[in-house]
Amino acid sequence: MKIQKMLGAICIGLVLTCHGYGASSADTTDPQIEKMKLENERMKLENEKLKLQIERDKLKTKAMSPSKVSKTAPKESEGDGNVVVASPKKYVGMEIGRIRSEASEASQTKAEEIKDAAARVVLDFTNGELWYKGVRSSMNDFPELAKREGWKTKKNVEKRDAHGYARERLSYKNISSCKYEMNRRGVFTWLASGEEGSFAFDTPEGVSSESSYDDFRNTFESAYFTYDRSKTKSGLTWLCFRHRVDFKDWTEKLQFGFDKEGKLARIEWGILDEN
Repeated sequence: MKIQKMLGAICIGLVLTCHGYGASSADTTDPQIEKMKLENERMKLENEKLKLQIERDKLKTKAMSPSKVSKTAPKESEGDGNVVVASPKKYVGMEIGRIRSEASEASQTKAEEIKDAAARVVLDFTNGELWYKGVRSSMNDFPELAKREGWKTKKNVEKRDAHGYARERLSYKNISSCKYEMNRRGVFTWLASGEEGSFAFDTPEGVSSESSYDDFRNTFESAYFTYDRSKTKSGLTWLCFRHRVDFKDWTEKLQFGFDKEGKLARIEWGILDEN
């Protein structure tokens, strides 16, 4: 605001000078000298105007710099349809929300296409959801799906922790879920099976139970998942992925196990580091 006032005063002074105001009576005796003085004053004023413009541009650049933005409180503005987020942490949260929303929409579309297939599901690892007959279910709440469909599931205790809490696995055909009885989250598992009625699957990313090792290796290196490592365990070669963003709490990991022929044999998703 100060720069604009100063710029305005200079412009007024230039106009007054060009019209002869403020000139002494002695100067009017020689028109040529008067003309040269006016030109000199005009050049000085133009020079000052240019300096002020440079200072104003510097202030504008400083106000728009990333370091300035990062120190401010989180703000959002919707100008011309765009959302500007001052906080990097808040931006990450919004980006994760966008990725999950897109995966959910793609899963729903695919689920509608195969809703009449009794032995095919959609596995959305980004949101931790399984879609069956066009309806979503949580991978962490497998009993809800089993009860809804009236499945005759099998339950067995795999182990107990130091406090005596049981780690129970609930299974139906070639899909299962296991978790400690006091926990809300656990591990979801899919197994390749030749048994009649076993579940095949599709994913919102475009891979399926029929896809190759290369397909999974390429597809899940994404904005949400990142490659963690490869390992050999229980006769299978595993591709291990984790969330690209590190969260404070334990987070779900994703592993694909392949047999010697390179065919998908097993998937594990969930809190895989829990003993």
